[in-house]
Amino acid sequence: MTDGEEIKPGRVGEQLAQQLRRVREDRHVTYTELVKRLEELGHPIPILGLRRIERGERRVDVDDLIALARALRVPPVLLLFPVGAEGPLVQLVPGVLADPNAALAWFTGEGRMPHGLTDEEYGRQFGRGRQDPATGLYEWYDDPDVSWEADAAPVLLRRQHQRQIADWYAAVPLARRLASDEASFEQMVFKLRAAAEDSLRTLRAEMRRHGLTLPGLPGEIAERLDGRTEGSRAGGQTD
Repeated sequence: MTDGEEIKPGRVGEQLAQQLRRVREDRHVTYTELVKRLEELGHPIPILGLRRIERGERRVDVDDLIALARALRVPPVLLLFPVGAEGPLVQLVPGVLADPNAALAWFTGEGRMPHGLTDEEYGRQFGRGRQDPATGLYEWYDDPDVSWEADAAPVLLRRQHQRQIADWYAAVPLARRLASDEASFEQMVFKLRAAAEDSLRTLRAEMRRHGLTLPGLPGEIAERLDGRTEGSRAGGQTD
């Protein structure tokens, strides 16, 4: 992207400018050092461009965001939302303010988009049926994001897959803490791992139903699921 005439950043872009400066200064990265790192990544931005970004005078596109995050060695989302830092609510779209943690959950596909409404505003907009004069509650409410979990299925299912693999490996230390002798330890490991394997089979079947490419499996888990080792290859559909 050149530094000619450009569209000015919106509210999220302004938040990014603030975050970029905060992260850069917290990590004691000078403009000169950041320029050097960006050049090494093959995405040069001159010092003037970096200053203009931090002043909110230059928009940041997705390629810029990824390069800046890599150069500063932080996840890209931390240049968008001040997660873990004290500060005001962040704006996602005009009129929708959210806690940074709720914004993070939505951005990563692990939560619905915050609606940014007070209870009264939400009731007026989505409340249906009679309203209880004592509580102000309606008989039922429309859910504008009722399909968010289905829409985020590729992310949610992948997260579950990672957790279940972690559960399989956690069987040994968990059984070691709980078992009273070697025989009960081995039995407990067998049961815990069998449960994790059953969950993985069910989950991978669900991923197929969604038309997703199955994640690779560590070889020892792939062998236990179906007797083949091809699952250790990333992205292989093996079971």
